[in-house]
Amino acid sequence: MKARKFSGKVVTIAINDSNINLCEVAFKGEVLKVFKSIDLKTPEFSFEDGIIKDYPAIVKALNDAFNENQIKTKRVVFSVSSSKILSKEIIIPALGSHSRILSLVTANSGEYFPVSTEDCVYSYSLLDEFEEEENGASVKKMRIMAYAVSNDIINSRYELAKQLGLNVLSVDYTGNTIVEVCKRQVPATVNMTLLINSNATVVSIFANNRLKMQRTISSGSGMITNAIARAYNVSDSEVATMLDTTSLKTFVQEKPLVADAVEDYFNSILRVYEFYRAKFPDAPVDEAFIFGKGGEIIDIGEFFEAQIDVPVTMLEKLTGIEREVEGTETDVEAMERDKALFRYIDALGSIYGTLDFVSKEMEGDRIARARNRVYFGAVMVAVVVSAVLVLIPLVEVLNLRQDKKFKERELAELPDVTPIYNAYADAYAKYKDIISFQGTTETEAEALNNFIEALEVMRPESCKITGLSCSADGAVSMAVLADSWDTCAKFIMQLKAMTLVEDVRVSSITQSVDENGNAVFAFSASCEITNEYIDSDIVTNENNSKK
Repeated sequence: MKARKFSGKVVTIAINDSNINLCEVAFKGEVLKVFKSIDLKTPEFSFEDGIIKDYPAIVKALNDAFNENQIKTKRVVFSVSSSKILSKEIIIPALGSHSRILSLVTANSGEYFPVSTEDCVYSYSLLDEFEEEENGASVKKMRIMAYAVSNDIINSRYELAKQLGLNVLSVDYTGNTIVEVCKRQVPATVNMTLLINSNATVVSIFANNRLKMQRTISSGSGMITNAIARAYNVSDSEVATMLDTTSLKTFVQEKPLVADAVEDYFNSILRVYEFYRAKFPDAPVDEAFIFGKGGEIIDIGEFFEAQIDVPVTMLEKLTGIEREVEGTETDVEAMERDKALFRYIDALGSIYGTLDFVSKEMEGDRIARARNRVYFGAVMVAVVVSAVLVLIPLVEVLNLRQDKKFKERELAELPDVTPIYNAYADAYAKYKDIISFQGTTETEAEALNNFIEALEVMRPESCKITGLSCSADGAVSMAVLADSWDTCAKFIMQLKAMTLVEDVRVSSITQSVDENGNAVFAFSASCEITNEYIDSDIVTNENNSKK
């Protein structure tokens, strides 16, 4: 789906559990101008994982922000963030229109997403177009990312806009808005971008400005700053001051606690990088780019460059996005405010509008309005035709009748469509046979293999699985060794957070000492995995990394 430009000023709003990002923007040519950028704290207990729990609290917070910053714009674009948003990379035949692609995604949603999709709305983004050999002929294909989101989440944004007196232009997905901004910051090579925020890191890999892979890691710069605070026994504000003048290398050399945190953080990124290299061995990453809050840490790029052995560039200003400055500012102030824009990427990216989730209620309203316009047009046409028929001479009427007879003879000479229909019915029957055959190829072994691969991604580095067994019905038992109570807790929490894993049970944890005098914690964990792990390559905002 192509990006579009909205004319005039637009307000973009991105809400998450902790913050509300609000920007007033407008396109000037190819440049996105930012007039206002506001970071609000989400009212307590008012929002949870994409769901608005307390409309009055959020409406008040936003109305106060509009009034205090004198924002009069009434058109809004939302960026939605939620772990309930499902995405699936699929390959489909090349189709010529957005409506046909969306209809295909909607019709086949039950095959793409291993959950009930009756109450979902759908959209997609185009990743790639290519040609593939089939039966000796070249066939055009498309690689798209299909999305499914609860209708309640989308409808809540329309309801919020209604209570704010705003008109919704579009509702986008935060993961996609980040892609829209990131791909505009990098050259048309194979490259990796790291958007490092305090609590999360978004790893995106592009080839020729098209997304190849994206993963969200639930660790960010906060993991490093918290380690520094604990190691030096200082406050968060003191850590910020220290990072302004001291390199990360110094902290790593002085404090093993910081060194361990930095190693764990970069190992979680490297797992994504290595997974990409294994999946796309013919398209190696040429360069990497770091930006966001974590990009402000001195020499963090050098650490990453040493790990992946490709050039790493620190981005300090967004390309194609500029602040509209009132008055004058020093070079230092300009640099700091340019860096501050990185905090609003989720809101800014939604202005490109590549996804447009429409709630079922709003879609019904759109259809009703379109139907009313058709009815009105039909009535007007009938009135005009009646007036013309009354006024034209009789000879015109006879000419029209003669022309009608001519058209009817042409219609009678058209070929029969029965052979075309029969060919379609044969092709459809073959398609159903293939789908039925594919279902017989799925085995529990595939589910277990996918579960083990996911387990390796989420497992903390210092946590070892010494034994694993699985029954035919998906009951898994594991023997686990860890080096601390924290590591045990992390493993258990992350196991419970895994998609399609149920009924996690843990035995009592026993502590002992090994031959080197180190503490060892042992426990047994069991869970149930479902056969839906087969082909469930779903990209979500869940924790896919080791902490």
